Order: sequence, then structure tokens, then C-alpha cells
Amino acid sequence: MKKVESLQAFRAIAFLFVFLSHTELCPTGSIGVSMFLVLSGFLMAFSTYRKPMMGPVTFRSSVRFAVAKISRLYPLHMITLGMMLAYTVLLLWKDGFPAASVQKTILSLPLNALLLQTWVPDEAVYFTFNKVSWYLSVCLFIYLIFPYFFNKLRSYTIPRLWFAGFMIVAVQCVSAFAAQMALPEPIRPQLIKWITYICPLFRSGDFFLGTILGLLCIKYDVQPEETAKRSFRYSVLECLCLLLCCVTIIWRQMAPLCMRYGIIYLPVSLLGVWLFYKQRGYLVRGLTNKVLIRIGNVSAYAFLIHQMTIHLMKFLVKDIWLLSIVSLAFTIVFSVVYGKLEKYILVVLIAYLMGTSSMSYYLAKLNA
Repeated sequence: MKKVESLQAFRAIAFLFVFLSHTELCPTGSIGVSMFLVLSGFLMAFSTYRKPMMGPVTFRSSVRFAVAKISRLYPLHMITLGMMLAYTVLLLWKDGFPAASVQKTILSLPLNALLLQTWVPDEAVYFTFNKVSWYLSVCLFIYLIFPYFFNKLRSYTIPRLWFAGFMIVAVQCVSAFAAQMALPEPIRPQLIKWITYICPLFRSGDFFLGTILGLLCIKYDVQPEETAKRSFRYSVLECLCLLLCCVTIIWRQMAPLCMRYGIIYLPVSLLGVWLFYKQRGYLVRGLTNKVLIRIGNVSAYAFLIHQMTIHLMKFLVKDIWLLSIVSLAFTIVFSVVYGKLEKYILVVLIAYLMGTSSMSYYLAKLNA
């Protein structure tokens, strides 16, 4: 599948939603995460469907697949982890190294480095250091189970795909409501947030809904129509999707606790991905502009960099609007610079792990 620019614009919007929530300008972080997960599953369906069947899926082959997928962002994860570790140690030093905080930091460090922090239902663990890295932890688990489930899903007929999608939503809803009813009040809010927002097993449902949407587009032979005439019908659908987005964001607190972190945003995320893929309405065509496309192209880096940048800018800028503008500008600049240097950073890491002969080989490959 060639890169669809409108989906890059959609990716940029998802990133901006997450970014604005971290500057405390808009409470849009949860919908941004859902949009990212659904879009990732959708794109994975297209990128993997035309390839030969993965054959017998073993634990070793699944690990290789997951490592290959996560390796692009892992160096940046380790860089941001190191910087936030230094910042955390500085804060601990200012507080006199309290024993409880030191123990929590020591526990969280290996979990964070190995992207296992989301399996601990404690906010002080999964939101330690570079807080947004919890999303990478979720992705690592999804990539680990993807080969097995995708080999099943790609062979499904269209009715079975629809049924699988409805079953995923049903399981998410039933398990979320069951947890809300079963958990005692003192620990309910924290554990509900972990189960429905952080837990990789639960959030893999969002991803595979996106995968099923992608497979349905493939099997229905739905194609992007960026050159087709604009359609009034699609424009109406886009406006309804925008209205649904605004309603879920504004009224999210009225939803049951178990719904407000992810499930409530699934309809707008799925509809949004499909509309941006089709590219038939005036709204999507307008949003598919050079600025959003370029932000979308670096959004993977920006996602890992932005919260650290916001922390730094808060020392210099107090006004929330100015903070958002300045932090976004620096985040994009840092992301573009990292994107330019990424290959050379990987070469340095390879040299460190495998020796200078490997570095010479990969440098030759880069300059070829």
C-alpha cells in the first residue's frame, strides 16, 4: 500500500489531540490514543495482507516480528528514558532521596527499558520517566500477538470479519462493566483506568478493530479516491463524524467510568479512519494539507519527544497558549532533526553492540 497522505493528516490530528491534553489545553488525550491504535491496525492490515502467509507462528517468530516492528522507535525511547532518568534523579536529590520514591524508581527502570511497564497496574510505574512510553509497551505486546491473529483474520470471509469486530467490542464492553461492578470503591478508579486505558490486552482490541476495518476495505475492494470529484454525501458524513468527536470529548465525563478512557471513542476513530482513507468530502480534503501531512510524517518521533519538551518549556513559559505553541514548535523541530539523524544513531548503536566492523559495513550501506 502506497502512503496515503490523508491518513498522515489523520495521524497528525491524533498526535495534536494527545499533545493538547498534555499542555492541559484540551482534554483530548484519550481520543488521540484510540485514533492512533485504530489507524495503526488499519495500516498494518494493508502492509501485511499482500505478503505471503507467515507460515506456522511460533513464539520465536512472533518475537522476531515484534522486535523488528518496535526497533525503529526503541533508540529514541532509550534516549528519552535516559534524559528523564537524569531529571528524576535530580528531583529525588532535591527531596533528599526518600526511600519509597527511590524504590519505585529502581523498580520502574528495568520495566520501562524493556517496555513492560503497562503490565503493572500502578500509575507510579506505568507513568514513570517519559510517561508516553506506555504506548510503546502496548504496541510491543500487540506486535507480539499480531502474526497469530492476522493469519486467522486474513482468511475470514466478510461476514466473519464483521462478526469478529462486533465480538471484540462486546468483549471490551462486558469486561469493562464487569470490572466496574466487581471492583471495590477505593481502588476502582485507578484499576478501571489501568484496565480500559493502559492494559495491553484490552487496548489490543482497538488495534484489531482497525485491522478488521482494513481487511474489510481490502475485501470490499475499497480504494482511496483522492482524485475523484468531491461528494456532498461524504461531506455530510465528515461533518457528522466531527460532531460525534466534539460530543464525545465534551460529554465524556457523563459516560460510565469504564467507557470514558477508550470505548466511547471507538466509533469516531473507526469512522474517521475510513473517511480519511476515502478522501471524498470537502472537510477531509481541506485537512489533507502540507502542514498536517508533515506533522504526520514525524508524529512517531514527536509522540515520544513532546511531553519531555513540554516539561522543559514549563520552566520558561507560564501562559498555557504560549506554552502550547512554543512546545509544539520545538517538538516538531526536534522530531525532524532526529528523523534526519536516525540512521546514523542506529549505526552508532550497532557499532557499540556489534563492533566497529559492523559500523563500517552499515555506513557503507547508508552512503551507497
